[in-house]
Amino acid sequence: VLVLGVAWLLRSRGLPGTAEGVASVAIVLLLLDVWIVRANGLFGTDAVGTAGYTGVALLVVALLLLGVRAVSGIHVAAFAAAGLAPVGVFLLAFGAAPEGEFATGAWLGCLAVSVLGTVALLVPRGIEQTILLAAGFTAGVLAFIPAVWALPETEWHQLWAFLAVAGAWLLALV
Repeated sequence: VLVLGVAWLLRSRGLPGTAEGVASVAIVLLLLDVWIVRANGLFGTDAVGTAGYTGVALLVVALLLLGVRAVSGIHVAAFAAAGLAPVGVFLLAFGAAPEGEFATGAWLGCLAVSVLGTVALLVPRGIEQTILLAAGFTAGVLAFIPAVWALPETEWHQLWAFLAVAGAWLLALV
């Protein structure tokens, strides 16, 4: 976080290109911090599932980067946040699936990213919105693949899974 402060200082001193480069390094350091916390089991992260922890951590980093963009005007922070948000949402939804049901997790993750892409229509136009929309539409298409095997314990599971994907597309297109 300190390196992001240095980037902000550089931008305010009239060195925007250098600030963007330093902010890029700071983003990588933030992601390494997320990994180090998990690898060392700090703050009880061993008790949380890997997908759930990583999803929440990436969403926290994305929110932090959006705050940096709002305060400092550093563009790379918003680009990184737009790239991290779909991955974080996917992993969080994937981790919410029942244990051992990979297809259900992939289906839920794709649906969640598809909804995030739809919500991206509320974001001001720009590269960030394009990144989120592209992730949402891609996930919407990919959600059809695991829908075949999702929710195996439910009666008529394929019907419900495909209806949910159709609902996500309906939400996106309306």
